[in-house]
Amino acid sequence: MHQDRFGQPTTTDSARAVDLYDAAVDLLFALQPGSGPLIDEALTIDPDFALAHCVKARSLAAVGKMEAARRYAALGRDLAAGRSAREHRHAEIIDLALRGESKRALCAVREHADAYPRDAVPLSFALGVYGLLGFGGFNDFHAQQAALLQSVAHAWGDDWWFLAAFGWALVEAGRSETGIPMLDRAMELNPDNANAVHGRVHGITKKAPPPKERRSSTPGYRATTARPCCTDTFPGMAHSSHCSGAISSAPSRSIATLSGHRLPARCPCSPSSTPHPS
Repeated sequence: MHQDRFGQPTTTDSARAVDLYDAAVDLLFALQPGSGPLIDEALTIDPDFALAHCVKARSLAAVGKMEAARRYAALGRDLAAGRSAREHRHAEIIDLALRGESKRALCAVREHADAYPRDAVPLSFALGVYGLLGFGGFNDFHAQQAALLQSVAHAWGDDWWFLAAFGWALVEAGRSETGIPMLDRAMELNPDNANAVHGRVHGITKKAPPPKERRSSTPGYRATTARPCCTDTFPGMAHSSHCSGAISSAPSRSIATLSGHRLPARCPCSPSSTPHPS
């Protein structure tokens, strides 16, 4: 049995299929394009690779193809029924989440994280403003998100995905002094991680004055100072004028933080992007 890049045993006879699976997961986590063809190739090599079907489901859901996503999630769940306990529960969580069984999915994520703290894909479904916690109706979901990640932090170490997720959660929970260095390290480890860049922008806004004051005190700064395409098309970064305004009027030291090698090497241009309103 092979292991994925998070050290989790994965039922497939093909090392190549696992490599493709890992690459697809990393692209999804970094909010970069290209995961679909990779996971399709993995499934061509091993059509019974249960967790690859789950990643295919996630990649389809990310572009709004929910009916197809649910079909792949159900297939992954059925295939994983004969696999290890971790894989079975992993696939079940993805199936629950994509079928809208949010309360059950969140409970399952918490239990799964206790048992398998480095199983990243199920854990990721709880994270972010559009995750199971964010859409769960909790007034304190930022704090709950940070607490969930704190509970598994002992298992992670210096991993770019976890540092970005935890760092951003801490920023949103009001602990920017701890979260921002994590985000900086995440961008250092993976400069193409648009998710970390987005979190870092939130870190800037948490420490910066209100938008009107910033605009009046720092005239002349524009989004194009950093990189025009990214402010228009980063998934999430341009989800509101709040984030885009933070870049366009940020102090020069903040622009420097996000420019150069710390920005993704290529513009994601993901179908899940929300164009910034003109």
